[in-house]
Amino acid sequence: MKKKLHTLNVGFKPEFCIIGISSHENDYRLSWAINNHLGFKFSRTGNLELFNDKIQEKQIFSVYSHVEEEYEMKYYLVSNTGQNGFLLPEYRNVDFLFLIQGEITEYELNKLLTQLKKIEIINLAFQISNLSSKSMEKLVFT
Repeated sequence: MKKKLHTLNVGFKPEFCIIGISSHENDYRLSWAINNHLGFKFSRTGNLELFNDKIQEKQIFSVYSHVEEEYEMKYYLVSNTGQNGFLLPEYRNVDFLFLIQGEITEYELNKLLTQLKKIEIINLAFQISNLSSKSMEKLVFT
């Protein structure tokens, strides 16, 4: 009798959406503009610190957050650029990552994208959906 081999594939599936934002402004200026235009209350919550094996250095990226406890939603604005490299090197044209943690409908996501694109200091905003699992793991910091 032949033995059957069963494998359990526990894939990493984060529960958040990612919007890539291109803007030439500083992180505090962008968070201020989003707060004013969209009614968010982003505030600086610290830094995301990661050790990059390729360059053998610690990388630091700024993090801003806004929480809506009523809807169980968390929003993060994370810099994609640090002093010595990118958080997501495959998206070098993206300056900031807008992370949405919680359930959001496609309609709400498209509405948010449309509102972000109306902000004068934002050059480009688009949904990022095809990240490698290694890159996704970098974004799980809560």
